[in-house]
This record gives sequence, C-alpha cells and structure tokens, in this order.
Amino acid sequence: MSIYNAEKRQKLMRKYLRQFDVTLKDRAIILQKKGFIFRFHMFQTNIEISFSECFECPLDCNKFLDFYLEKAELSEAEDLDLEKEDLLLLAHIKDILENEFSLDYEMLHSELKKRIHILKFGMIGFDQVGKSTLFETIDATPKKVANLINSYVKEITSFPPLFVKIYDYGAQVMENFISKTPAPLLLEKLRHFYLYIVVTDSTTQNVMKIKTQILPKLKRLSPFAAIIVLANKQDLPNRLSPQLIEKILGVRTYPISAIKSDSIDFFKKLLNEIILLRLEQMREYNCPFIESPSPSIKKRL
Repeated sequence: MSIYNAEKRQKLMRKYLRQFDVTLKDRAIILQKKGFIFRFHMFQTNIEISFSECFECPLDCNKFLDFYLEKAELSEAEDLDLEKEDLLLLAHIKDILENEFSLDYEMLHSELKKRIHILKFGMIGFDQVGKSTLFETIDATPKKVANLINSYVKEITSFPPLFVKIYDYGAQVMENFISKTPAPLLLEKLRHFYLYIVVTDSTTQNVMKIKTQILPKLKRLSPFAAIIVLANKQDLPNRLSPQLIEKILGVRTYPISAIKSDSIDFFKKLLNEIILLRLEQMREYNCPFIESPSPSIKKRL
C-alpha cells in the first residue's frame, strides 16, 4: 500500500481503532490516561502529551511534550492489512491503554507544569541595531545559550508563578536563521516562544530586510507567537518613523532610543505589561496551574 494512498490508510486505521477507547479528530487519535491527553497523528511517529486540563484551552502555552515512538509489536498484526508505521502506532495506543507503555507519569507532570510556567521572549535583529544594548538594561545575570554563538538568556523570577526567559541571539545566529539551510538545532531553539521582540535601527535597508527575511520565517516557525517591533535609534537622522515602519511590516511598532533613560524605562514597562497581561489571560481561562492572587503592578524588571 502506498504511503500516498492516505484515504485508504485512514479508512483502514479508523476500522481497527474502533476496538480502542479513543477519539478521532481529523487525522488525530486522542486518548486520555491518568490525567494526561495522548495525541497521536496518523502516518507520523510521535506522540504529543498534555494535561487533560490544557487540551482544549485556547491559550498558546508551551503545554505539549513530544515523544517519538520506539519499537513495539501488535500481537494481531498478522491479521491487519496495514502499513508498518500504522501497526506501530496501534501497538503504542494499546500499550498505553493497558498500562504497558513505560512512562514516568510523575516526571511528565513535573515537566509539563514547568513548561506551562515558562514564558519565553526572543530578542531578534541583525548586527548593530541596538538589540544587545537593550538586553543589557534588563536587571538579571546573563547566561550563555548552549551551542549558539554570542547568544545569552536572562531569567526573571519576579512574576510568580511565571518564570520569564529573555533571549538575545547573536548576529551570526540571525544570519544562519535567514539562510537557505538554517541549522535544525537553531530552529528548535527558536520554537515555542510567547513573544518575539524584533529590533530595527529604523533604516530603510534594515526594515526591508526584516520584512523579507525575518518576519516570514518567524511566522512559519511559531505561527501563534506574538511579535512586536522596537524602532531603535529614533534620535538619529534619516530614520523611518515608527508609524511608517508599522505600516511596512504590519506589526505593532514602538519608538525607542536604547541609549536614553526614558526609552529604557519605557522598554522595561512594556515588558512588565506584557508579562502581567499573560498572567491575566491565564486567570481569565481559569488555568489550574497558577495562583489566584494578582501580582503587584509595581513590579519592575
């Protein structure tokens, strides 16, 4: 049977899945076990695992763990006219339902809860636009990002229960990102961000490079992430206005000058408001993994 005969494969899979306590939604196979949702995808070799409480929540938290399927056997395989990958998927569904799948449920609970509480911001931009200057104004100790050149992260713990990580990616990393063959490791590190902060020096050349080379890739990589633009160096001559930059890029744009104290204060206030908004969103959707008291609006990065 050809892998491209998807309609026939789906029909056969649906037939054999009737014997299991699962829900079918498009090409997804969904089952619930011990407070977790396991989501399989037809014709793929991975499982997405989430808390039951998170499964239908519309918030775009990083609330899934990916596991790749290892070898498994289905005792009734000789009677099933299915592709090898489909037999593997059925075997794992059966193992989970019968408690024969080797998963550490305590570890899953701990890892998923940690992911939900982590809020990741990425500072994105080309060389000499002032990105790192802004990053340095955040009151936290920078740590090196493993395996990425001149890239650092600052961890903010003043907004419990959220644990905020703000990343500053080096110029070489950005050049690799916009290349025709970006490193898979880099793409993986740039996924699952809540917010991308794109910094421009407000020149026509830099703005157009962001429009054509950065924004399309970010939107494909993390389609649900928020994006804002900081129009830096507004104090210099021959700079595009933030209004024009916003019109060109189609992204909310804020004027800033990274060397001026009022701009630095505005930048920190903006980050504070975004973090507090996230907390309010989680409360609005009754997230069971955050405390109910609201944090003080006076907190500052």
